[in-house]
Amino acid sequence: MSLSSELAAAIEEPDLRPQPSGPDELAITPAQKMLSACSGSIITSLFVTPLDVVRVRLQQQELLMPTEKCCQRQVFWNPVPITTHSNTCTNTGTTECVTETARSVKPLRGTGSALVSIAKTEGLATLWRGLSLTLFMAAPSNIVYFTGYELLRDSSPISAYTTLNPLLCGALARVLAGTAVAPLELLKTRLQSVPNNQSMLSTLIKDLGSELKIKGPQVLFRGLTLMLWRDVPFSGVYWASYEYFKALFDKNLNVTGKPDSELFVHSFLAGSVSGSIAALLTNPFDVGKTRLQISNEKEKSIVKFMSDIAKFEGFGALYVGFVPRLLKIAPSCAIMISSYELGKRFFAKTSQQLS
Repeated sequence: MSLSSELAAAIEEPDLRPQPSGPDELAITPAQKMLSACSGSIITSLFVTPLDVVRVRLQQQELLMPTEKCCQRQVFWNPVPITTHSNTCTNTGTTECVTETARSVKPLRGTGSALVSIAKTEGLATLWRGLSLTLFMAAPSNIVYFTGYELLRDSSPISAYTTLNPLLCGALARVLAGTAVAPLELLKTRLQSVPNNQSMLSTLIKDLGSELKIKGPQVLFRGLTLMLWRDVPFSGVYWASYEYFKALFDKNLNVTGKPDSELFVHSFLAGSVSGSIAALLTNPFDVGKTRLQISNEKEKSIVKFMSDIAKFEGFGALYVGFVPRLLKIAPSCAIMISSYELGKRFFAKTSQQLS
């Protein structure tokens, strides 16, 4: 056997390849796939937005309340320099850069306490800040992502490789979707990061417009590189894991004997497990993206930006906000993919009945 044949045999997993099962395999139109992709957006957005707000607040705390090893750095809503020191985190070994304001703010200690604290001090509605942008982003993002993934997967020249193909196609679909909504993602992150209702969406849009005139179009894509470092591997790992677990559950897990119910359960479980695995592997880039989008620091190389966080704050800082992110991602991935699969089956059955 040649080396290429051995490699192909190692990557292929023909035993777990999904088999055609009735109306699911019927062709449905791109518009029907788009509707299926958007069907779970409202439910997931309402459920996960508070966790998204908490994730952002936990990840930005070091910018607002730095440790003794770091000077306090500027954030976009506070353009006046806090000290005469550099905005870059430096190992000063003293507390001279930590302001009295930073000392007076009570830090958020965890997901549950953060939810209570934000609701108590800023109002319950703050937990759903950015929901309108999330819903506005959902349509173009999910349309490009889900339908783009399936188009790439089904037309790929390496479709026989049941692990490699979804990994690469999922990654490429996320590049397209992430780039399409990057300016909206920037606005959403900034809106969720501002404490005590200091700025609202109209003000943020105006400020971003001013930045656009000064710095050019690239300002709209601030943090995109780190976002893609987070989302591209996330998407690749997610789709490779999803296809694997979905096929595994289809083959070995008989829940109700009813096709629609089993499709929902298998998709829900596979989506949840796959989203959790991908979230664990990519959380450091999520921390970096949030920090970069709300800070006024000059953009650095990815390696330098991430290594500075680990160097001055410890490796654990790269996993700040992981719990709310996991609580957000696992159910949202499960709901979105199961809604998408059931939506496709519904349209496939309808097409079959009308034919």
